[in-house]
Amino acid sequence: METYLRRKFFRYLLGCPFQPAKKNQTGEMLLVKGGMIKWGTFSVSLFFMISLVLISLFSDDPFTEIQFALILTVALFLGLGCLALHLSKIVISEAAITSYKWYGKKSIRFSDIKEVDYTSFFGGCIVLKDGDKSVWVPIENVGTAEFVTLLCEKLGREQCGKAVQAIYTRKQELARFM
Repeated sequence: METYLRRKFFRYLLGCPFQPAKKNQTGEMLLVKGGMIKWGTFSVSLFFMISLVLISLFSDDPFTEIQFALILTVALFLGLGCLALHLSKIVISEAAITSYKWYGKKSIRFSDIKEVDYTSFFGGCIVLKDGDKSVWVPIENVGTAEFVTLLCEKLGREQCGKAVQAIYTRKQELARFM
């Protein structure tokens, strides 16, 4: 049973990039985190916050200030991470790619992209660079494979080689859990 659940979980996580991309009201492609990732982080952070309150209410041994501050910091960090996941998205229009994060937005036009790179930082991201700025597209977002196909159509397959290789590697990892 444990092996079945683990395989199912990894199949979901590794398969997110190959699901069809979502569309907004104007028909633009949206790349967002999968529902299990969003709601899983929300559930874990809520669990930690409720546990903190229950332990502080029903404990015979009062927490020291250091223990309380440490647990509160972990709970707040998880809560902020959950909020950041819910607010982050990538919007791909006909002319540009816009990344929305909790701290603001960053945009790059397809015509300005000079280099397409890949980094394994943050679980793997496709990095789109022009002269002075870059936009990172996480590979685990729903619809990333469809985005890479669009990117190859707009820029040419030879310029997108690292992104194509990253998707191919993810597909091989997914095949191990099938």
